[in-house]
Amino acid sequence: MVECPKDASSLEDYSIDYIVKARKVIKELYEYSADDFEINSLELPYDVNDLLNLPKPTRVESEIIDATPYSSEIVFNANGGHFSDYSNSIRYDVTNDSVFGQVFMPSVEPTREGYIFGGWLMPDSTYCTLEKLNELYLRNKLNKKAGNIVVNAEWIESQYRLSDSSSKTVKDNQYEVYYKFNIKELKSLLSRYSLKITGVNVRFKVQETDDGYQEFYLSKNENKGVKDHTHTWSDGDLIASEFAIETVHGKKGTGYFDRDYGANLSSGDLPTSKELYFYIGAHGSGADTWTCSELSITFSLERK
Repeated sequence: MVECPKDASSLEDYSIDYIVKARKVIKELYEYSADDFEINSLELPYDVNDLLNLPKPTRVESEIIDATPYSSEIVFNANGGHFSDYSNSIRYDVTNDSVFGQVFMPSVEPTREGYIFGGWLMPDSTYCTLEKLNELYLRNKLNKKAGNIVVNAEWIESQYRLSDSSSKTVKDNQYEVYYKFNIKELKSLLSRYSLKITGVNVRFKVQETDDGYQEFYLSKNENKGVKDHTHTWSDGDLIASEFAIETVHGKKGTGYFDRDYGANLSSGDLPTSKELYFYIGAHGSGADTWTCSELSITFSLERK
């Protein structure tokens, strides 16, 4: 229990406005009568002064609360998604809700194709909690602030894409050409919203001059020591790899490689360096040369 403010020696040190507001709030929230209210002794579950940010003590003696009825709704806006009944919002009429704790949050989550629900956001775009929603409702009610409180759904795209449009060329038996991607944002996203990677799509343009084989390795770790396709990678290094790209896009000329790979990765499974490496190589006999361009790596995300 927290006592009411004790920074006044008597009621006379508080303004009429403060006393009327405090008595009204206490009566409505905690079912005390006005006569029960004593600045120095009454214990309440919450500190009214902190909760409602009531005016500091002054010697104003003529201000009384407006008795106009308070009317409001709390609206949970699906923000581009919908609920199971295909409605785009849930509305709670809180006109008559006067007891702290009677403001509710939905027990169901909205859905949206191509997105993952990330939670609810307050009108100021901060993360919504029941405590914060109650506080805002009580402030608005006390100040007779008209209008509804709108809480918006937050959405995270279920596909996270890394891309590099640059061209890189490798010759026969060359394996040290690579792309490097910063995944700091991806790791943060996985951690913040408790997500996991369930699949990886690799797509790029292939331009080949001969009939040799091309390969790639999507690695969690930098490994400039890769010399040929017989190199043994450490367990867990590779997220995806392909040994014979030409069997996918066809021999010689230009084509596109596009393939999906399974995965089961969380933030902790990704490198602490916050970088991924995409190595490309060629092997065979002759003068095989190929160019990789228009590279994109797309991760499929789900809730854990």
